[in-house]
Amino acid sequence: MGPMKRGPLLLLLLFAIMVNPPQVRGGALRVITINVWSGLDYNGFARMGEYESAEARGSRFHSLVTQLRSLAPDVVFVQEANPVGPYSTRLASALDMVEIHQVVNAGLKIGPLGPPLNLKEGVSILARPELSLRKTGSWKLSGSPGIHTDILTLHADETIIVLPGRITVDGQPVNLLNVHLVATPRLPDDADELRARGLAHADASEAEVHEGILKWRQREERRVQEVRNLLERIRGLPPAVPLIVAGDFNADADADEMGLFREQGGFRDVMEDLPGAGPKGEVWTWDPVLNDNIAFSMNQVDARGRVRKGFDYMASLFVDRRRRIDYIFLGPGVAPAPGGARGVVLGDKVDGFQPSDHFGVMADLVVGSSTGRQ
Repeated sequence: MGPMKRGPLLLLLLFAIMVNPPQVRGGALRVITINVWSGLDYNGFARMGEYESAEARGSRFHSLVTQLRSLAPDVVFVQEANPVGPYSTRLASALDMVEIHQVVNAGLKIGPLGPPLNLKEGVSILARPELSLRKTGSWKLSGSPGIHTDILTLHADETIIVLPGRITVDGQPVNLLNVHLVATPRLPDDADELRARGLAHADASEAEVHEGILKWRQREERRVQEVRNLLERIRGLPPAVPLIVAGDFNADADADEMGLFREQGGFRDVMEDLPGAGPKGEVWTWDPVLNDNIAFSMNQVDARGRVRKGFDYMASLFVDRRRRIDYIFLGPGVAPAPGGARGVVLGDKVDGFQPSDHFGVMADLVVGSSTGRQ
């Protein structure tokens, strides 16, 4: 068939696509969550310390894109994107997806300008265009009053904000929540071990170790409250609309706050029934044995070579423990696809670089239209 004859058919096909855009059929979704790691030490006013060069960050991004393309997800939940707007746009473009995002921690800025110059971190959700992704708000769970927008940011401490979004799957609306809770390593059960390890390194004083333990406990209590706040906001969602909650909860599967979330929210952890993925199992998303990037967090010095103090110093002593802290949770109306893939992903090296200091979680899901959260 010659070019002149193909023209009308191509126009007709284009018109048909515009009138009836492609849909994800059968309610099937492949979902991935990944904390992409900012590479910052979060110390500094004018500028945060950076653990890696711009070239290394670019190589990690290439590794992430390469592996995501091979996995072909429909939806990607991203945490710790920095700067969140440009990063999310660039990642979405590379994957032929669209994105929504929320600025979370940025300090004092008008647009990209203001201290800290290299921090405008946040969360984003990416989806295939046919899923009609849209942002439905922002939920602040903790932190002092402030402004957190692309145009203006104004806040003085760490903030935790959930990004809500909505997609349409085979005609069925589905709510999405991207979660990144406050971070702490797991507090050891043996307080004497914690204190002894704190005093055994560098020049830590009794006062510094005491301060570190106190802040550690406060941050754990803060995360429990964040989960309570999250559950309260979830109760305000339409119960008939299926819900997927994913992200970096920074808590082990058997932590009190995770039990609270599962029990009061009625959520299913997509990994919970996989071999070795129980509360004390061996499926890890934070793995110092297999993930080279975690070495930066284990250093007793920050990115500028300064000895860590207080909580930062204490936390660096205990990030060497394998943990599962990244999750995909399903409300009624969403279930793992029979025979579909579920597991830890994004841990391979591409040209010598792993994408992040976290591994990702992937699940093939099926969305139903007849049930919702109870």
